[in-house]
Amino acid sequence: MLVPFPVVTRRLLIGLDEKEKDKFQDLHRSITACDEVLKSVESYLSAFQVDLGTVSGEIETLQNRSMSLNKQLGNRKAVEMLLGPIVDDIVLPPNDVRRLVEGDVNDAWVKALHDTDRRIKAIESKDPAKVKAVQEVQPELEKITHKVLPIGWQYRTV
Repeated sequence: MLVPFPVVTRRLLIGLDEKEKDKFQDLHRSITACDEVLKSVESYLSAFQVDLGTVSGEIETLQNRSMSLNKQLGNRKAVEMLLGPIVDDIVLPPNDVRRLVEGDVNDAWVKALHDTDRRIKAIESKDPAKVKAVQEVQPELEKITHKVLPIGWQYRTV
């Protein structure tokens, strides 16, 4: 028949002198304190594991967002490569327009006129049905042409 552990422990302690009994009790208190520390560490590590799981989820979300943004950037670069030359041909620099309409006739004015003429020819070569920007810019080009044409004729006659 097995005797319960506390009874065995008491019987052993009876035969030991008081000094050894104190050592065992100190050992028992130390083990109990270590158990409490280990429980605390376990609790801390469990909370840390939950936090790591949260951070891991956030990292995954950021990686997905990063991949999405990279894909959007790639798409925009592809569109820019296709549309960039067309836009460069259609857009008239505001400084050139201002120089042509308000400026004095000089070398800069003539250069702006040549650049604008080149762009107007490029715009006129585009199909307005395919390039909506051509539809939008044509009325403005006509205004600039009507404004600049008399100045050009005056300059030619001088």
